[in-house]
Amino acid sequence: MRLEITVNVVCALIATAVVLEQAEAAELAIPKSGRLAFHSYTAYDLDRSGERPLDGRIYICDFPAEDSVRIPEIERHVRHAMNPLFSRDGARMTFMALPLGPLYGPNWPAGLDVFVYDFNTGVLTNVSKRAALGRSMDEDPVFSGDGESILFKRDRADLWQIDLKTFRAVQITFDGKRREESGPRVSPDGNWVAYWHSGG
Repeated sequence: MRLEITVNVVCALIATAVVLEQAEAAELAIPKSGRLAFHSYTAYDLDRSGERPLDGRIYICDFPAEDSVRIPEIERHVRHAMNPLFSRDGARMTFMALPLGPLYGPNWPAGLDVFVYDFNTGVLTNVSKRAALGRSMDEDPVFSGDGESILFKRDRADLWQIDLKTFRAVQITFDGKRREESGPRVSPDGNWVAYWHSGG
């Protein structure tokens, strides 16, 4: 249920932003409570000048605050952070990003890993690395219904799941590159996974 509410809030804010562009006199309604995580970047890959800034950053707004904040621990260890989602209890957040260190060229998406940040402990975990996945494009992470694992898209192909205690990785769809399965969402009871797919 919290996931549906978060999606609705994001949609409402996006819709309000569109209205603001169309009518400058409109006023944005700030929710009285809740939490929103979002990312912003100059460009996903190449910007208009042909540069590759890879400057995605995650922002968090705890309503009714009107300002968002960034988390220094995340920015010390990753770049081009994107697609943040909270766990159901709001204690953790998962996202995809590039680990700091390597120089990234045109094939930079192959360096994307899944991370989890724990708001209570301040610990950032590279889940892909802990699961020993090697170099792979790990995207669209989401917590399972019970928060004990992460589901994500691997190598623009199949969905995988990593247990957050054992870091054991398990492939859960098997179409390969024939159909790219993206944007997994888990039902509150954890029994169903919804996703969309496209031709490979």
